[in-house]
Amino acid sequence: MKTNIANKILQTLEPKLKEMTLGKLEFLYKELNYEDVQLKEIYYSKSQDCEEIYLSKGELIDKVSEEILGDEELWDLFPEEDARGTFEFINGYESARWREKYHFGKIVGAEYISCYEFCKYKLDYSNKEYVEYKKKLYREVIPRELKKYMTYILKDNPNILSNTEEYLEKLEEKFMQEKIEQKEEKTNKIEYNKVEETEDEEEEM
Repeated sequence: MKTNIANKILQTLEPKLKEMTLGKLEFLYKELNYEDVQLKEIYYSKSQDCEEIYLSKGELIDKVSEEILGDEELWDLFPEEDARGTFEFINGYESARWREKYHFGKIVGAEYISCYEFCKYKLDYSNKEYVEYKKKLYREVIPRELKKYMTYILKDNPNILSNTEEYLEKLEEKFMQEKIEQKEEKTNKIEYNKVEETEDEEEEM
C-alpha cells in the first residue's frame, strides 16, 4: 500500500526533479524534511525519541554520496585526521560532508598538532562539478526518502499526496518569493552600509 502511494507521487515528482536547478532541489528537500530541525535538536540533546530516524536519513545521504563519489573509507582519504580520532563518532551527514571536502574542497590553511598536519578546507559552491554532484545527490535521495519515510514526510506535507502537481507549483511560488525577499534584504543592507559610510565621512570632516 505504502509503495503504491509513493509510486503515485513519484510518477509526477521524478520528471520534475530532472528539470530543477540545485537551488530548487535544495528548497524541496528542506520542505520535505522540515521536521529535521526538530530531529537534529533531539539528536544533539541526546534524547532517544526520533533519534534513529534522524541518523537513518543521514546514513541514506552518505550511501548516495558514496555511490556517486566512491566508497573509499574516510580514514584512507584523511589519514592524519583519522589519527586524531575525527571519524570515531560522526554520523552520516558529517561523513558525506567529509567526502565532499576530499573531492571538491580546497585547502585554505593548516593546523599542526604534535607531528600531524590537519588541513582546513573550503568548498566552492559555484564549482560546476560540485553543483552537478549535489543535483544528482538530491535527485537520488528525495525519491528514496519519500519511499522510506513516506508516512513521516506526509505528516507535514499532506498536499504532495492529494495533488502533487499543485504542491510543486505552490513550492515554486514560495521559492521565488524567498528569492525576492533575499534580494531585497541584500539591497537594503547595501544601502544601509552606504548611509553608514557617508555618515562616517561627514563626521571625519
